[in-house]
Amino acid sequence: MKTEGYKSTEESAQIRRAFFWNMLSTVTYASMSFLMLLAVVRICGTERGGVFSIAFSTSQMLQTAAFFGMRNFQATDINRRFLFSHYNSSRLITSLLMAACCLLYAFFMRFEGEKLAVFLLFCGVKLCEALADVLEGMMQQHNRLDRASQALFLRTLLIIAVFIAALLAGLPLAAASLFSLLAAAAGLLLFSFLPARKYEPVSLSPDIRAVSRLLLECLPLFAAAASWAYLTNAPKIAIDLNMNDQAQAEFAIIFMPAMLINMFSGFVFRPLLNTMAVCFVSGDKKRFSGLIRRLVWMDTGVTLLALAGTWLLGIPILNWVYGVDISHLKGELLLIILGGGGCALVNLLCQTLTVIRQQVRILSGYLLTTALTLAASNLLVKNEGIWGAALLYFLSMALLALILLILYAGSMKKFYTPSQNETEVKNG
Repeated sequence: MKTEGYKSTEESAQIRRAFFWNMLSTVTYASMSFLMLLAVVRICGTERGGVFSIAFSTSQMLQTAAFFGMRNFQATDINRRFLFSHYNSSRLITSLLMAACCLLYAFFMRFEGEKLAVFLLFCGVKLCEALADVLEGMMQQHNRLDRASQALFLRTLLIIAVFIAALLAGLPLAAASLFSLLAAAAGLLLFSFLPARKYEPVSLSPDIRAVSRLLLECLPLFAAAASWAYLTNAPKIAIDLNMNDQAQAEFAIIFMPAMLINMFSGFVFRPLLNTMAVCFVSGDKKRFSGLIRRLVWMDTGVTLLALAGTWLLGIPILNWVYGVDISHLKGELLLIILGGGGCALVNLLCQTLTVIRQQVRILSGYLLTTALTLAASNLLVKNEGIWGAALLYFLSMALLALILLILYAGSMKKFYTPSQNETEVKNG
């Protein structure tokens, strides 16, 4: 009994550590582009800020190819259907895919000079992040999300600090970007690779068939991630096509609070992935569905609180922070807050369906929503302006959340314990 009590105490302490480090790493990573862009604009000027913004956001979008939607799949593979060497080999392949996409994108967009250099260097930074992510996913598989989150926090902090220090030292933007790449490589080695070796050997697998099966299973998740990248940027794309830079800036300001809701959801949802997976594998449907219900109600409560706070203080705070009067956009701001709550619910349901291995169903929901959003985006924004962009974001998030909720309910009717022959993949 004393041993059980000790284990329970240690497990609770580890959960608290995981929550703390996951929160800290999520905040730091989410602040990365904001802090670096702020430094570029203040030190190098607005024009250099535009170069950085394009390079950073585009490289982050192309990073989807390297991630391949695999992190949640890997973290919840607690029965080791695939070995770490399979995950590591697949990440090398998808990273090469990302590198090819970066080169093709630069060629077709005709990037040259400083813009080309900064873009390619930040593609290198994002490639290092992708290689580190699979190592941190392995730590999470071993129920050490705290260690994985520490690695992410330290890597991100190092990149930000080195980049800003280089700019403060008077180096041009391209040189500061090069130092960021060096910092990302050092962070990969020191904070991800070396700690990961304590849990499993970091190796590649010669088993091409197993790696191919893994990539095939994650293909729907990758397609869903690509669709997600479009859905979250659809209002901005439509504004860029139909409105001016002033409208784009105003939309960016009112969109910021929705990012905070999504950040909060990341604090809560990710530490519980392993718990979800254990419930699924053990066939504990009651505990699994009860956990999901509590998280849905939590998301609802946070959204309602954010809505109330935004109604009372949102406009004055945003006016003060950005120095731009957006008082005429209160309705749009509230609509985006609702969309942010829907976005957090989508993230929860997507992770849940990944745990119970319903990747194809996830993809069907994303593709349907993407098709409808693509058809409506220009019409809404052209006719309704920023209100149309906010409405587009809300409707796309609400529709996708509804579709995934229906798919989740259908999947729970067939809740089962995976058979033993599904839990093993021979070592290659």
